[in-house]
Amino acid sequence: MAPVKKHGRRRASVSASELAQMGVCERLVVFEHRYGKRLTVEQQQAIKRGRRAHARFYRDRYMKLTRQWRHFVVFLVFWRRLALCVAKWFQARKPRHET
Repeated sequence: MAPVKKHGRRRASVSASELAQMGVCERLVVFEHRYGKRLTVEQQQAIKRGRRAHARFYRDRYMKLTRQWRHFVVFLVFWRRLALCVAKWFQARKPRHET
């Protein structure tokens, strides 16, 4: 759990790791709540690696969506222009059979 902040409010969300830890050892959760977490150097490095991996994943996903959006816009512009040309061609064409 997150420690109580200076103004007396707790953090609104609980991570999945914290939920799993609560199910395993309630005493450790209470201890960390009172005195804070004490992470090893390896744990701190693993956390940094995980955060970098998540940031890279979200950045790559955002770039992929941006490229897809650009392709979609180009597609729409092309087809609108093509539709205008076809409409003008139909307008300029004289009807063969008038009734």
